[in-house]
Amino acid sequence: MALDMDLHHIEYFLELARHEHVALTADVLNISQPALSKSISTLETELGVKLFDRVGRRIKLNKNGKAFVQYAEQAMKLLSMGQMSAKSMCYESNGYISIHCFAYAPIIIPCVSAYSELNPYTTFSISQWQSSRGQEGQDLPDFILRSSQDPYFLQKRNQFWVPQPLFQEKYCLVSSDLYQPLNWQQCGESIDLAELKNAFFITMTQKDNFFNDVTDEFCQAAGFLPRTYARTDDFVIKMKMVGQGRGVALIPEACLEDAEGLVSGLRHFSLKNDGSERWLYLLRPGKSMMTEAARDFFEFVLDYYEIEEYAGN
Repeated sequence: MALDMDLHHIEYFLELARHEHVALTADVLNISQPALSKSISTLETELGVKLFDRVGRRIKLNKNGKAFVQYAEQAMKLLSMGQMSAKSMCYESNGYISIHCFAYAPIIIPCVSAYSELNPYTTFSISQWQSSRGQEGQDLPDFILRSSQDPYFLQKRNQFWVPQPLFQEKYCLVSSDLYQPLNWQQCGESIDLAELKNAFFITMTQKDNFFNDVTDEFCQAAGFLPRTYARTDDFVIKMKMVGQGRGVALIPEACLEDAEGLVSGLRHFSLKNDGSERWLYLLRPGKSMMTEAARDFFEFVLDYYEIEEYAGN
């Protein structure tokens, strides 16, 4: 006998099987408890067996449920593979795509990797662009990854590059226990930059039309000029200096995971200061100037970040 199962019933069943707790599972799925209970009841009716036993106020996956969960997981895995295969037909395009990154390059890597799973025929060139000097004689990239704290950045764009907002994120302060101008234990999870007026900062050297270090700007907004221990355009060097207790540094949240991988026992603090956020943008030329591969990747970027295309040229 063929079963007319709703995929949501199976998804809800698998989640409930993991937690064996109705209230917790409903919260994870962002649905009401009655809706979850009704979904499981409907699935059990279609199967003709009970999948869970009630033990006091808790529920427990029974032998029927344990048997069904294995096949349900396999079915959902196969369905996911089928969806990826179908999507790959939409994105399948040969080509070459270059991205010059004035923001931290690894930020865009998860998106590029997800695209490559769907379309392995496109070759990427991703460079951490150290300076806009030297662009003369260089081919223009397909995209530029950059950040901005300027709320009017979209209106002030030039005639060639169209900025596509990707997401907004906060800056945080990173330090090591080896650097002790303050008692870090008393700072909690957040800090006001005004408390660091006597601290040394590790900053980035580069400053041009595409990139500038925010340390001076943020500290001046907090009422002081920062004392600089060193400047470097190398993120690894910057984090190593912080790890050795030479100073503190401001980094975007997207860089935090890599920073923690470079520095053992790195401390990080959110900032209490207003305006300590930035927007990440992927700049592209006008559609008429883009290659077929670049247009295909750009459509994927919109899907990946679940964003609408900016109404540029």
